[in-house]
Amino acid sequence: MLGSAAMELFELTVALLAFALLLSAVAHRLAVPYPSLLVIGGLVIGFIPNAPAVRIDPQLALALFLPPILFDSAYSASWRDLRDNWKPILLLSVGLILATAFAVAAVVHWMIPDMPWAIAIALGAIVAPPDAAAASAVLQRLHIPRRITTILEAESLLNDATALILYKFAVVAAVTGSFSLQDASVNFVFVAVGGVALGFVCALVLLFLSRRLEDPITIILIGFVAVAAAFLIADRLQLSGVLTVVAMGVTFFWRVPAINRPEVRLAGFPIWESIVYLLNVLGFVLIGLQLRPIVQELDPNWPLLRLLELGFAMVATMIVVRIVWVMFYNSVVRAKNAVHGVNAPAHFMLPTWQGGVVISWAGMRGLVSIVTALALPLTTANGEPFPYRDLLLGLAFAAVFGTLVFQGLTLGPLIRLLRISDSGSNEREINLARSEAATAAIAAIDQLAETPGLPRNTLDDVRSEYITRLQEISQDRERGVTDDDLRAAIRLAAIEAERATVLRMRKGGLIGDDAEIELTRDLDLIETSIKRARGDTPVSWLDAARPEKT
Repeated sequence: MLGSAAMELFELTVALLAFALLLSAVAHRLAVPYPSLLVIGGLVIGFIPNAPAVRIDPQLALALFLPPILFDSAYSASWRDLRDNWKPILLLSVGLILATAFAVAAVVHWMIPDMPWAIAIALGAIVAPPDAAAASAVLQRLHIPRRITTILEAESLLNDATALILYKFAVVAAVTGSFSLQDASVNFVFVAVGGVALGFVCALVLLFLSRRLEDPITIILIGFVAVAAAFLIADRLQLSGVLTVVAMGVTFFWRVPAINRPEVRLAGFPIWESIVYLLNVLGFVLIGLQLRPIVQELDPNWPLLRLLELGFAMVATMIVVRIVWVMFYNSVVRAKNAVHGVNAPAHFMLPTWQGGVVISWAGMRGLVSIVTALALPLTTANGEPFPYRDLLLGLAFAAVFGTLVFQGLTLGPLIRLLRISDSGSNEREINLARSEAATAAIAAIDQLAETPGLPRNTLDDVRSEYITRLQEISQDRERGVTDDDLRAAIRLAAIEAERATVLRMRKGGLIGDDAEIELTRDLDLIETSIKRARGDTPVSWLDAARPEKT
């Protein structure tokens, strides 16, 4: 039997997960970003009478939530797109983080002159970085150009490292009362370069293990352990755990398609996505639950109106600095392109003022800001209480709540107002790759035709399938209710009938569970391939093609 304390913790965890998943489903139903709704829900729960107070352990939260989320985000990072957009990414993840941190520090120091600069800069570093999970959760439901998604997701991968390094230096200065710019600069290079190098080595180790293991589940579990271990090792070595995990993820996913078997990929990616999703929803609920203990620890001498003034001024500073920074760079680049022309790859999307507006508004803060605030030391080197610690906790929550709710809920309507949509460059590249792959397949079949003993009619049949596929890819039809759309819809309807038959046979005892699972998996794979090839709307096209009921 579990002890009462352990059982209560388990029950609380299950209850929070159930509540978080329910709110996430509601958010999906309402077509709003689930992080915003989860934070509000957690805040409401926290103030229910007799509700248990939940306090995040900052070290545990960073080690539990951050590494798998960063590693998962690195999966979609394209080396080519990162290279093409390295300037705006670097300016956002380093330049904007430092500008935001020092601007927030200046505003708060101006409003509270007695606050030491080191404390103010530590607050700026806490609230400066937009959150990777928040950005991904908001962007995944919005059909926006790939360049914007690339920039925002890459920014969220790298900005935590800049902010956490600055935070570390500011806290050390606040605790000890001394600061050396030279030592800090050398330490910054060591932390950043060492973290990237460690991530590269960890990726090579994980790739080595993946090549030699057979069981997909074992490979996936080792992946989780390796990511957590890399983050912990970096922390022990005083390196950047964020850069370690990012470098590990980008390196690993660059090479993994060439070494992993299809069954490993099919089993691995859904598991990763499910676990990361659970961590996200639980993390955002926990953010909301932190307000109650934070309010309880606030100095009662701080008037509520004064706290609201500080929070509003800080959030406004964060938003304004980001808008000015992004739109200034956007205007300079567009003016340069207008005067000097553009020498860019065909796939490269040029910056627009609408894209600049979206990037400037997508600065939602998240769990990292909360846990770094909670990680503030309790005392200084002299044994005195850490100055303004309770105020920094409250302002960190204000930054997260204000941006997640205000910006998170308005980002989607803003994109629709600006009429921003994906240019279709990704789909064109997919069709190009399919065309080249089909051509290569036909060439391989032609080579096999020279092999003695292979039945010619079978080779011709397979070759005809690829020729038909190649012709379909090369046709440039207008989108609408085409023959291909209807064929895909009919196939999906047939698959649904197959699935219902399999389930009916299992319920009737004609087949066992193992047979039902394998057959359902086969049908799922076929259905997924059809939807990926034709989009998610063939069923509605089929419905539209049917005569209306009188």
